[in-house]
Amino acid sequence: MTHALSSSGQRIKLLFVLPFGLALFTYAAVRCTTVTFSYDENYTYIRHVIKNCFYQDSFDQMGGNHHLMNVWGMWVSWKLFGSSELALRLPNLLAFLIYLYASARLAMRAGNALLTLALFILLNAHPYAIDFFSLARGYGLSMAWLMLSLWQGYRYITEGERTRHLMLGTVAAGLSSMSHVIMVNYLLAWTAAFGVLLLFAWKREGWRARRAQLAVMLFVPLIALAIVLPAALGLHSGGSLNFGCEDPWKCAVDSLAVKVLYHSTYEKAPIIIIEKALWWMLGICAGSALVVGFMQQARRLRPLLAVALILVFCLLSLWLQHLLFAVPYPMTRTGVFMIPLCFGVLAMALLAWPGKQAIAAVIGSACCIPLVINAKKAANLNHSVEWKTTGDLRDLLDLIAKDRRASTESRPLTMIGSDFEVSGELDYYIRTRGWHWLAYHQRLDTNAFVPSDYYLVEWTGRPHVDSSNWVSMGKSRVSDLELFRDERSRSLSGSILVHEHLSLPPGPGTREFQVGVTRAMLGKELIVSATVRGLEWADTNWLGLYLQLVRKGEVIRSIDHPSHRQVPTYGNWLPASVSLRLSDEVEMGDTLRFLAIPCFGSPVILTSDMDLWVVE
Repeated sequence: MTHALSSSGQRIKLLFVLPFGLALFTYAAVRCTTVTFSYDENYTYIRHVIKNCFYQDSFDQMGGNHHLMNVWGMWVSWKLFGSSELALRLPNLLAFLIYLYASARLAMRAGNALLTLALFILLNAHPYAIDFFSLARGYGLSMAWLMLSLWQGYRYITEGERTRHLMLGTVAAGLSSMSHVIMVNYLLAWTAAFGVLLLFAWKREGWRARRAQLAVMLFVPLIALAIVLPAALGLHSGGSLNFGCEDPWKCAVDSLAVKVLYHSTYEKAPIIIIEKALWWMLGICAGSALVVGFMQQARRLRPLLAVALILVFCLLSLWLQHLLFAVPYPMTRTGVFMIPLCFGVLAMALLAWPGKQAIAAVIGSACCIPLVINAKKAANLNHSVEWKTTGDLRDLLDLIAKDRRASTESRPLTMIGSDFEVSGELDYYIRTRGWHWLAYHQRLDTNAFVPSDYYLVEWTGRPHVDSSNWVSMGKSRVSDLELFRDERSRSLSGSILVHEHLSLPPGPGTREFQVGVTRAMLGKELIVSATVRGLEWADTNWLGLYLQLVRKGEVIRSIDHPSHRQVPTYGNWLPASVSLRLSDEVEMGDTLRFLAIPCFGSPVILTSDMDLWVVE
């Protein structure tokens, strides 16, 4: 099945699609530079990219953050263009070009320009999906390869079942599985669906006529699985495949529905809206099949059948995966690939409509209206909905950088008390901005914040805000994230009560330095800072720096800060520090103890002189 289209007709369709595509790409590109680097992006960059971890050999509960093609793409872009948000997100932004190209080529197979535009909108006007083309995660890459595989599958079916198109589609499905591990289900579903089509062709023509295609369907998926499955099995054994749901509808679909609607408020609950949308999609597919059948053009339904089979096999594989291996059903971001897949089925149903497709154009245009309304409500340049909690974090960090006191020898660090999501994003900004003066301490569970200079408070930390001593400096425009300054820390005079220096010859191993509390320290707000000079050779080993208030052999207060957040270059002697704020809590006989402990045995870290300051 092909559409005989004039070159002028194609140009008209391109004029419909191109402005919309350019607008979407520009939107995604700008967001690459304006949206705060997220928790998961930070984890991938710090733990995998800069450590050249191209393929994991050990797995823990966070191992699922290693999305193969995303890590490889980030590493290449990092080496070529540096560590800016745009550079690290560039692989997914380029993947958006692939997605837009494939969806445009599919849309331009329509019989008229209006349907072309409607199909392009149906496949692209999804703000939640676009989010991932502006982030350094594997989800955008996986959707790009998915859309390319659908386009090549459509070409295979409608352009004479050529081996080249089948191979390209299968390779794209394989690359999708290498972009995010859950897409193994998509690869298997793609292989099964086109295997069914190939089986009928084999029976009709004999195996010799299809042996090249059989080889493609056998070896390409096997190569992709050989690359992905060891990691998938490792992730399963390490407990990394724990993000998801036990209930496929009330949790899995509902969680995705909330994100698809971008947390926007509507009269109906998200799950009800999505349920109605799915029924409409099913009705349109059934109506298209009836019309095509009535007009005796059944071959036009083959692309719809193929993509519907992919969807069914994909859902079946997720069910079997849950049943056999207790892997949760995908939720939110792990299920985002269902958006282009479901709308791919709808697009195939509208493309199957015979004749000039005017009725299909009207139906498709009607379907676009709620999508455009939702996209308009969701449009923004400051956050992604998946990590909305920390929207505008970059702006709040800039406020701290402008407001903080300059670092001194006796007070080298600016301390932040932070909540969970914020803590997972700060390492990236410390490293890329050279903010080695910044120390942060995550609030754990229901505990209060560690006494600090500033506090970055999410909604979970609101009960612990000290309104009598903290002053608000700014609040996120999109979430409850708020920056506070502790006026007690700000009002310290900076007078040095104690400075003790311990001269040590360079050497390896744990170093310890103790200073007794003096009367001058009693009843005051104090900042205790300690520094050790160290020589580190690589980011695979660092110092754990501990500053403790000890009373009668018992640790009353303790704080720690790793040296790797303070080392801009390796192979040089550099200071590393830790700070502890005390509020009228020291007693005579107490001891301030400073420990510098290498985390691992190698490469060996050398340390020398240690200093301890007490500032009022």
